[in-house]
Amino acid sequence: GFLGCADLLVPGLDFSGLLVVDVEVDDVEQCRQLCTSYDRCQFFTLRPGDSHTASGMSICSLRRSPGNIPTAVRPLEAAVSGFSLQYNTLQKGR
Repeated sequence: GFLGCADLLVPGLDFSGLLVVDVEVDDVEQCRQLCTSYDRCQFFTLRPGDSHTASGMSICSLRRSPGNIPTAVRPLEAAVSGFSLQYNTLQKGR
């Protein structure tokens, strides 16, 4: 599954979970860094901005779940999802 490679980015999927915060970002790398720096963020989904977002910005949804993995994974065109790199470190430490 996805968990073997927490640094993997998964295009075309939305990772569902409890929302920590939505942030406007430039790109997926910025989204992943934000998730990694937030203690409570375990995974994220980046999706294109809409009429409410600043020009060229995307929406980065930082999320978490009790089981550390997305509560659901669903197809979402133009989205990119992934995991906190902190999560990667936790997994390797076991």
